[in-house]
Amino acid sequence: HPLLLQRALPPLPRPPSVDDNRFERNFSSPGAWEGRRSVFESAAQDPTKLSSQAPGSASSGSDSDASAAPPRPTALDLRTPPNVSVVAVTGPNTGGKTVTLKTAGLMALMAKAGLFVPADKQEVAAYGAPTVAWFGSVLADIGDAQSLQQNLSTFSGHIRRIKRVLAASGPSSLVLLDEVGSGTDPVEGAALARAILDKLAASAPLTVA
Repeated sequence: HPLLLQRALPPLPRPPSVDDNRFERNFSSPGAWEGRRSVFESAAQDPTKLSSQAPGSASSGSDSDASAAPPRPTALDLRTPPNVSVVAVTGPNTGGKTVTLKTAGLMALMAKAGLFVPADKQEVAAYGAPTVAWFGSVLADIGDAQSLQQNLSTFSGHIRRIKRVLAASGPSSLVLLDEVGSGTDPVEGAALARAILDKLAASAPLTVA
């Protein structure tokens, strides 16, 4: 039994702490990232210097290596007419649907907190400053809610969250539903999703799903 063997077993090693000088001395960040970051920093000052200076790059320097650039976030525009209360975001897998939902919720919370919303200067100059509606609450069902501990499958986890969303939604709520009606038979899931969106269309000013 483990309790009987506890005295005979060697003690567990103490985890390192930030107060441990040996931990600070032995800690080092990955060299590949440090080299990559230095290349990006030099390229920010002079784009012509972005070449095969990163560690592990080929000495010959192909055109693809020379034209490599640090990844930049993809901008998105989300415009909803005043008379539209439900917006359905469709697209292929890894197409950015979940990111769009998270961005809409984050922008609403940032505007509510009095923070500046990130916007493109050229877009602002062409179309004016972005306008974000005021939402009293942001309700979201994003991600997989399955739990073996709570005896919840993917479908039942979504239903549990949506039940709470429907109970809390009101005339000033922004509702974000990711893959509503998924995790079950497609025909039954589509009917359930339609019923949920019809319910939210009558109770919440804007639902993005």
